[in-house]
Amino acid sequence: MSTEVSAAGRIEVQGRRSPAGRGGAIDAHLVSLVSPKSFEAEQYRSLRHALDRTRPPAGPRVVAVTSPGVGDGKTTTAINLAGAYAQSQGARVLLVDADMRRPGVAVRLGLPERSRGLADLLADPSLDLDAAIRTPSEQTLSVLTAGRERRDPHLLLQSDTLGVLMHRIRTCFDKVIVDTPPVLAVRDSHLLEAFVDGFLLVVASGYTSRHGLGESLDEMAPGKVLGIAFNRDHSRFTGHYRAYGRYYAPTA
Repeated sequence: MSTEVSAAGRIEVQGRRSPAGRGGAIDAHLVSLVSPKSFEAEQYRSLRHALDRTRPPAGPRVVAVTSPGVGDGKTTTAINLAGAYAQSQGARVLLVDADMRRPGVAVRLGLPERSRGLADLLADPSLDLDAAIRTPSEQTLSVLTAGRERRDPHLLLQSDTLGVLMHRIRTCFDKVIVDTPPVLAVRDSHLLEAFVDGFLLVVASGYTSRHGLGESLDEMAPGKVLGIAFNRDHSRFTGHYRAYGRYYAPTA
């Protein structure tokens, strides 16, 4: 696949790679949840609108968020994007942590890390999906965490149960955002490919290499890349969000 992309719009994104939330509190960098009326949260609403334009009229129903490697800001982007969708009145939005090797959604949202989640549902098809879904405090967003630690996440994603589970999730929710493992680290994202409408690839300016970006695009199936979100590390701007980010949609 060609690594050329064309500009489809520009957005400011708060893409800081931040430490996990602690003590049951939601991470302050999850602006779509903790500061939904802020300027920073507005950038994720812009990303939401940009993604919806890729599959008119309603946009992709199941969006996977990934990155070339660890530390590019994919989990922050996935949670904030899900939060942006959940701001729509009456919207049924589910955030799924499918990164069972390095799960980060639960702790960032102040949820129990080892409660029943995706890994448990894939390992035991008799378990109830509804009982595994969590809701962060004072939020309308539904969350399916990665679940209890497993030694065989790759095998779980190869099971027939994944297709059945994703079909049910698709029918029960208006929008599903799936946080997946990095493309170049493991092959897990490829196993999820058939069950999502497309991937948002997150890269961090000054952190993700051009080679990593190009190799990731070459690894991903043509037609499955919804766009590329460029974000920046704001650690040098303590308390401020001044770096510029962009969203690109791939060329036809």
